Amino acid sequence: MGAFMSRNGKDKRFPEMEALAKELKGKFKKVGAIGYCYGGWAVFQLGAKGKGLVDAISTAHPSALTKEEIEGVDVPVQILCEFKRRKRNGLVVTDYDELQHRNTTTTTRLS
Repeated sequence: MGAFMSRNGKDKRFPEMEALAKELKGKFKKVGAIGYCYGGWAVFQLGAKGKGLVDAISTAHPSALTKEEIEGVDVPVQILCEFKRRKRNGLVVTDYDELQHRNTTTTTRLS
């Protein structure tokens, strides 16, 4: 995993994702993003407050996601996460559940 992370760290990959989101936003009225596993953090950053890069995000079993990224999102969110696994990267499933208190979020648990 170390070699992967050295080539694909957030600081290296997010500028590429941000540029693509800006390009798509310039061409289409509405843009959504989905991130699987390691892409989970990226969609949360794309959906962050004040960025205006995407209109909704979805993620399945997100990894490398921080509580700050969760709290900073400002678009509708769908999270597909397993119910039986109570902890993922130090985040407890209830951290995701906090998003449900916002009117724009759906959390789907896969058992």
